[in-house]
Amino acid sequence: MRLIDRWLARYAEPQEAALEAVRGLKPIVVVTGASHGIGLALARRFARAGHDVALIARGANALEAAAGLIASDYAVTAMAIPMDVTNPEAIDRITAQLGANGLYIEVLINNAGGGLAGPF
Repeated sequence: MRLIDRWLARYAEPQEAALEAVRGLKPIVVVTGASHGIGLALARRFARAGHDVALIARGANALEAAAGLIASDYAVTAMAIPMDVTNPEAIDRITAQLGANGLYIEVLINNAGGGLAGPF
């Protein structure tokens, strides 16, 4: 058992409905703001550890290039999802695209978005 699983098992009890919802799907790490900077560095770090990654950002060209480099450098699945995460439909669209590819979000790194104070 992985260390993280042992740590979580101390307090968490798996819910059968949640397990059933992802049964047969493959986990992926989703990183927003992943076309450059901190988001790209985090995506590369997870890929280096052997995790498949989904990179999300608005700029499709930079995003596709980043995903291609990660896939070739680390031999993992690196999916580019061009999307503005401030779009109210973004969550549903991302989830649908991942599901269509047999994936579910295991880890979310929310490195982009906006708030009441503006973009951050």
